[in-house]
Amino acid sequence: MGKCEQREKTPPGPRDGFLNLPLANRFKADPIAFLVEMRRDYGDMAYAKFGPIRFYFASHPDLVRDVLVTQAKSFPKARRQMAALETVDGQGLVVSDGELWQRQRRLVQQVMKPARLESYARTMAAETEAFLAGWKSRDSFDLAEAMTDLALRVVGKTMFGVDLGPKSESVRAAVHTLSEILTKEFGAAVPLPDWAPLPSKKRKREALAILNALVQGIIAERRALAEKREDLLSLLLTAVDEEGDRQGMSDTLVRDEAVTMLNAGHDTTASTLAWAWYLVDRHPAVEAKLFDEARAVLGRGPLTLERLAKLEYTERVLKETLRMYPPAIALFAREAARPTIVGGYEIPKGSWLYLSPYVLQHDPRFFPDPEKFDPDRFAPGRVESIPQHAYFPFGGGAHVCIGQHFALAEMKIVLATAIRRFRVQLLEPHRVEPEQLFSLRPKGGLPAQVEARD
Repeated sequence: MGKCEQREKTPPGPRDGFLNLPLANRFKADPIAFLVEMRRDYGDMAYAKFGPIRFYFASHPDLVRDVLVTQAKSFPKARRQMAALETVDGQGLVVSDGELWQRQRRLVQQVMKPARLESYARTMAAETEAFLAGWKSRDSFDLAEAMTDLALRVVGKTMFGVDLGPKSESVRAAVHTLSEILTKEFGAAVPLPDWAPLPSKKRKREALAILNALVQGIIAERRALAEKREDLLSLLLTAVDEEGDRQGMSDTLVRDEAVTMLNAGHDTTASTLAWAWYLVDRHPAVEAKLFDEARAVLGRGPLTLERLAKLEYTERVLKETLRMYPPAIALFAREAARPTIVGGYEIPKGSWLYLSPYVLQHDPRFFPDPEKFDPDRFAPGRVESIPQHAYFPFGGGAHVCIGQHFALAEMKIVLATAIRRFRVQLLEPHRVEPEQLFSLRPKGGLPAQVEARD
């Protein structure tokens, strides 16, 4: 077949009724099963048309590289999804693009420098120890919910320099509400304005008011203080774009970045920790190795980056958890800004293209025996065999998650600190069903109890 003919060819894909609406409903109802089926039945590039929109599903590392790296300018995030997210995050890094995104990224990078991580790590460790002091042997509780509470506590101190205290419950409820509603709005056939007199819109407005009151109140307080603070928000308020206009952020943009980091920073961390506990509970040998490493590394004295780096097996456990249960089963859809060739197919302007970390990270071509929990996939001597762009739980390219090192440090500290002090046992060790909200969560939570170690 000639090259021109190949470019005009549409990838294989399903056909299911009028405008493929039954197929679209299957996508909404069970996105994991749908995405896995598209790769299994139709190959590395699959195609479906839902109503007027063309959808392409790319499931190979080379295609991920093309979309996120080599041809990234041709594939910005889908405008409809970003319009929904903008109602919550404003022009934060996840939503913004172009020159504004570049400027904001430079400013946020200043407060996420590796040199600052040691200070954040000490705060994370202190907050984790204080939280675990409330765990009592034989008490039963929802471990997934506990990880959310702990992640919010850490965010409150590292990001805002405050103890959320009694506000934690309302903030957690607000974030859960926004996660649930945004997930539905991303797939809505007809987007509705937030002022619409609907119960879901009322809940959204109320939840957003809680987050805005928290963040804007702290911003006003920081602006009024003369003393220098080291939390993320204070640093954002004083950051200056040295490579650009030498100006700082407006309060509106600081609010947008703070809400973005609050939502993404605690939700993805909490969900990954919940899945880590679930997997460790099912693999006693892994639990034993984690405990031995935590006991050897976490001695007395302040937590340094050097000691944190020695939690090598803990890091492998978390990376394997992110492989099996990535917080986002698919990245935000990319929308072709112009006709572009990907994988030998011409993607028409306006088409949506999906990349799924879940699908690639469960592909036996790149991860043999993919349903097996095997942290040593990421051990030296084996990790090198993983193809570039086959593993991307934090996204990829220029828009890779800016907080990935911060999140990984936090998760290592929490997992190692908790496992050193407690044996954690799930009360219902059956297979847990994943549920995609803003992050992939264990449906129904994780009932558990703990026993203090000697």
